[in-house]
Amino acid sequence: MRDMRSYEELSRVSHENGKDKEFYYKSKVRPVSNSMGDFSQQEIVDDFDDRKRLGSIKDTPYRWICMLDLHTKSGLFGGTGVLISPRHILTAGHNLDGCNKVVVVPGINGRFKPFGSYESTTMIAHDKWKKHRDDNFDIGMIKLSKPVGNQRFNSIKGNVLGHWGHSAFGMGTRIIPFVQSNQLNKKANIAGYPSDKGFTQLWWDAGKIVNTAPAKASGAIYYTMDTCGAQSGSPVWLRSKSSGARFLIAIHSGPCLLDGSDCKELSGKLCPGSSLRKPHSSNMGVFLTAGLIKTIRSWIRSM
Repeated sequence: MRDMRSYEELSRVSHENGKDKEFYYKSKVRPVSNSMGDFSQQEIVDDFDDRKRLGSIKDTPYRWICMLDLHTKSGLFGGTGVLISPRHILTAGHNLDGCNKVVVVPGINGRFKPFGSYESTTMIAHDKWKKHRDDNFDIGMIKLSKPVGNQRFNSIKGNVLGHWGHSAFGMGTRIIPFVQSNQLNKKANIAGYPSDKGFTQLWWDAGKIVNTAPAKASGAIYYTMDTCGAQSGSPVWLRSKSSGARFLIAIHSGPCLLDGSDCKELSGKLCPGSSLRKPHSSNMGVFLTAGLIKTIRSWIRSM
C-alpha cells in the first residue's frame, strides 16, 4: 500500500483574489456540454467552495492539463483533458458527444497560452459509453495535430513540454493500475478549467475519496473535491508522501449518481446554471482500472 498525501504544495497555489496582471483575465462564461443532462454542470460539494486558482501553470503536472473547446453542431462547449502522450489527450467520453472538432490549449492562464493551441485530428470514446451510456466507461481520447509533448518552449526555458507518465520528462508522474478498493479514504487532487471561473483559469482542489464501489457505477470512485461545469475530463491523482510521485487514478465525469446512502441530495451551493435540483453529496470520476489503462494504451498505438 502506497502512502499518499492529499495536498499539493501551497506555494504553487494562488487564491482567486491574488490577480497577476500577466495571467488574470476576466472572460465570458462558456457553456459546457449539455448532451447528458446532469453532466452539463458539476456541483460544489458542501456550502464552502475551497477551490484555489493555480498560478504556476508552467510547472508540472499543471502544464499538461488542457482547456478543451468542443465544437458541435449545437454550438461551442467546454471541457478539460490531460496530455498523456506527445499528442494524445485523455478526457471524459461525454465531452466528445456530437463533437466534430476539438481545439486543445495546454496550460492556458487567462490570455496567456504558453504552449499554443492545437486542433484534433481524431477522437474516440469508449464503446461502452457510446453504445450503452455506461458510467463506468465515460472516458475518451483526442489525438492532436502535432506532437506538442515533444516540443521545446521558451516559456519553460527551452525545455521539453513532456506529458503525464513520460519516461524522461514526466517529472515523477505515472499511470499504473491501483487496487480500487484500497483507495477508500485516501486524499486526492483534481484540477481543471471550470466555466464559473471564466474557463481560462486552472483551479485545483483536494479532498477525500469516500466511495470506491458505488452501487450505480462500480467502476467509478466518489470524492469530496469541489468542481464546476467544464471540469469534466479533469485528472484525479494521488501523490506519494515519500517520493513525491503523482499517480493518475481517475478522470472526472460529474456529480455522484443518486442512490440512497451512496449519493444524496444536499442543501449546499450549486454552480451557476447547474441543471441539478440540489447539490449531490460527492463528485465522481471513472477509475482507471488495469483494463481501462490497457484500452487507453491501445488507443495511443492505433490512433
